[in-house]
Amino acid sequence: NEQHNMELPSAISLLQNYPNPFNGITVIRYALNQPGRVKLSVYNLLGQRIATLFEGVQNTGEHFVLWDAAHWPSGVYFAKIEGEEYSRSIKLVLLN
Repeated sequence: NEQHNMELPSAISLLQNYPNPFNGITVIRYALNQPGRVKLSVYNLLGQRIATLFEGVQNTGEHFVLWDAAHWPSGVYFAKIEGEEYSRSIKLVLLN
């Protein structure tokens, strides 16, 4: 079991997507301080979930997903990460 000399995240974090505002595709990064079940979703301004980008168990460390929003209208959306004992969200601005 090979160990890398990397700093582990001290908490669950959902980093601001890049680029933001974005056109078409954006990268959403997050970090986990312990392994566990994670759900990463995108919501519209009405609070409706419009996409589930990841759902499952992940290891400790940094992760990222791409959201291809080319078929969604321009506007403000929210990415939300949920775990067993936490939830975080960020605002995404789509300019299609």
